[in-house]
Amino acid sequence: MNDMNIDEFLDSLPNTDGLNADKKEEIKKEYNSKKTPEEQLAYMQKLYDQAKARYEDLKARQRKEERAARTRRLIQIGGLVESILGSDLDQDYLYALLKTIKDSYYGNTGIYNSIGAAAEQKLNRSLVKEDLQRFINFLDYQERAGSYYSKAMNRGYIPPQEDEWAEDEE
Repeated sequence: MNDMNIDEFLDSLPNTDGLNADKKEEIKKEYNSKKTPEEQLAYMQKLYDQAKARYEDLKARQRKEERAARTRRLIQIGGLVESILGSDLDQDYLYALLKTIKDSYYGNTGIYNSIGAAAEQKLNRSLVKEDLQRFINFLDYQERAGSYYSKAMNRGYIPPQEDEWAEDEE
């Protein structure tokens, strides 16, 4: 094997970019001092094993740093949650709260968006934060007055073209 092949071999090893020119020359001299192809092959295998071990060490260090960063981030998030919701926070309560938020954000948002759009269309304006409490109060009033809302909503499905609440066109 000539110097070109050992150069190609060194370039193919993982994480040999950090080797300086003197170290590469030392490796080439050592390689060229081997008399038989078996000795050269054994030396190349040794170099490969060393480079692979260095590569694995670097990957392990990188994973350790990523875990430390994730742990730091989780501690910061926990501190933020405690500062907002209180330090005597029950873990089960927090889990249920976050699951509810996730479900409302990622879950069946299509129906919620449709209800909001229908309400905005009827109001002829955009909904504001206070509208939710007004709506809840209205539903409570409807239930106290005769369960009008739950009776209407628990009826069988009425296709839009057969909507009995639509105004008659006469």
